[in-house]
Amino acid sequence: VGAALFMALVRSLVRAFSQQNYLLEKWESVTAPRLPIGRPIASDAGEPLTQTILLTNNYLVHNHLQAGMFATLFLGLLDTESGYMTYVNCGHNPPVVLRSDGRQIRLPPTGPALGVTAAVPFAAARLILDPGDLLFAFTDGVIDARDERRAFFGESRLLAGLRLAMPAAELIAQFQAALQAHMTDAPQADDITMLALRRE
Repeated sequence: VGAALFMALVRSLVRAFSQQNYLLEKWESVTAPRLPIGRPIASDAGEPLTQTILLTNNYLVHNHLQAGMFATLFLGLLDTESGYMTYVNCGHNPPVVLRSDGRQIRLPPTGPALGVTAAVPFAAARLILDPGDLLFAFTDGVIDARDERRAFFGESRLLAGLRLAMPAAELIAQFQAALQAHMTDAPQADDITMLALRRE
């Protein structure tokens, strides 16, 4: 319950600070050049995202550090017309971009987890989702799911199960079924959260 309440707080802070920084209205990704995935972008282009993260992190550190709680977070802003996505990865499991040619590309952290320490740098990065590309994000509860013998589901099994030709909703359903088959009657120890997004 404590972790759930903390997550709700983080979500509320991100939403409030992003609106304060005009995150949904004033960003200029369409005119930006194509950059390699994970490469930091100009500070002005990623400033709304990094400012949102910085304010969220500082609030958590100054008000909740004694609780010993922190949060990993992947925050991306996607222009659905151009395919440009600006993102910040705060210590989260690297999401996977599955290219239309079958390549798998990871989106590594661009900064630490939130709520651990103040005055740390958070960088924004950018990529382009081309038509046919798939973005798949997940929490560690997916790969850390255990069976009755305490064996993990594992990241290699997750990566091997990504299918480009499968619709996003079916892909999520496939992983839910695979996780249930893996855990059988073993108790669920962590949240299991997945996001699949395809640019048509």
